[in-house]
Amino acid sequence: MEPTLVYNDAVSMVAKGDLQAAVEQIDSLLTEYPTFGPAYTAHAQAFLIAGDSGQALVDLAEAEKHDRAHGTPEQLARTVETRMLVHALRTMFGGKIEADRCRQVGEELKKLNRPDENWFIPAAVLEHDYREPDAQKWVEGLSRIKELGSPSSMYFTKRAGITQLLLAPQNPKQMVPVHFARYQRAKREGDVAGAKKHLKRLQDLVRGLEPYAIIARFANNELILRDS
Repeated sequence: MEPTLVYNDAVSMVAKGDLQAAVEQIDSLLTEYPTFGPAYTAHAQAFLIAGDSGQALVDLAEAEKHDRAHGTPEQLARTVETRMLVHALRTMFGGKIEADRCRQVGEELKKLNRPDENWFIPAAVLEHDYREPDAQKWVEGLSRIKELGSPSSMYFTKRAGITQLLLAPQNPKQMVPVHFARYQRAKREGDVAGAKKHLKRLQDLVRGLEPYAIIARFANNELILRDS
């Protein structure tokens, strides 16, 4: 059994929603390779999609232990990113008070990974908790990073013309967090059509087990946290 190949196959199963088969394959892999950190992360993703965020956090603690001892920087970053995602989902869709925990894990992630759109997740969680000054402070910090300058500049902007920029950006993927922020605000204001529009635009830009793809599925009620 080659662990990376088995792991990749299991991740594909999770992405397709074949959770039972994925978990069985991961359990078999961990029986033979109990220190293979990525398998615990995949196990966590399967349980998260099944709605069990508590088990996901247990798995991620185990994954991080092994990633730090034996894994690559990329594997550790993926595990920490998934932990940030779990705290975000528990806050936004599970009624938990974990925004500060999400932000703390986000700070950990910034030390491990190259800048990308997922670094905005703590801002979404803070804004969900009606902590806009804290969300603005987080985005302001990201605005100093060259790769994140464009989405940072649009995250809270309401001026005319921004909608057109959202539809034709130089790097469409960077607009994912902006669309989610617009979705959140539209939903809060009772703008059903606007919320639906921005969620659809977001979903057109993400796929599989990407953090915002999973967030969008919870926002669209395709997935539900069952331990909230």
